[in-house]
Amino acid sequence: MHGNYWNYQLPDYGNKFIGTHNGIIDMHGKKKLPTWTELSASAQVGDMSITLTSSTNWEVGDDIVIAPTGYNHFEAEQRTILTITDGEIITFEDPLEFYHHSAVDTYDGVDFPMRAEVTCITRNIVVQGDES
Repeated sequence: MHGNYWNYQLPDYGNKFIGTHNGIIDMHGKKKLPTWTELSASAQVGDMSITLTSSTNWEVGDDIVIAPTGYNHFEAEQRTILTITDGEIITFEDPLEFYHHSAVDTYDGVDFPMRAEVTCITRNIVVQGDES
């Protein structure tokens, strides 16, 4: 999508938009399954790999986010998959900066899974404008 607001191709809206009137815009790409899962073991500061609780169809080059498990939401970390083994063991180039917890704690005989979530944020349909 190119141009800027002052290009008068569509004067009411400018140039950069996707729209429909009494219609449907339906875009499909390859599904990332599951879209999110959890760590099967805690990830330590400096780790360059994580292990997931379930197998995925994520691929080398996909971007993932590992959720924080502390009190600071800024401890979420984004990484690019360098290798993936059996859909569960993911390595990345940059070491983790924060600890990400994964355990099952038991209180009064009840199990409470406490695991960091991991999600794939790569999508293979991208609608992108130029710098302006």
